[in-house]
Amino acid sequence: MAPCWSRSLSAAQTLLLLGMIVFQEAEGIGCFVCSSFNGSNPLCEDTFNSTIDQSTRSSPVGIANYQFPCWSFKKNREGLFPADHCIKVSGYRTDDSRQTMVIRTCALDSGTLTADTGESDPEEGGATAR
Repeated sequence: MAPCWSRSLSAAQTLLLLGMIVFQEAEGIGCFVCSSFNGSNPLCEDTFNSTIDQSTRSSPVGIANYQFPCWSFKKNREGLFPADHCIKVSGYRTDDSRQTMVIRTCALDSGTLTADTGESDPEEGGATAR
């Protein structure tokens, strides 16, 4: 026979649940923020683990290129807001694949359908995302 679950919550469980809902707070997310062109910043280039070099003083966490909290602009607003996405763009020039770029930053979804990724015009020497 299947166990019978009680359908009512005790007063303590109800208070705990309400407290978790009402008193939730978040400071934001942390992201790696850096850029590297043609390998100029190897810590930004690392594809798997950007925590290898932990010697930078700018990050209180001790991780190279890491910013917490990460702030971003919001479309049609002034000022900075807590970011909700981390972005990494990695690409190369279509006319010379030896010229590479890696850009890491944070962003905020403004609720629009604007696409900020994809290919730029190769006819103008643009970069192609990998």
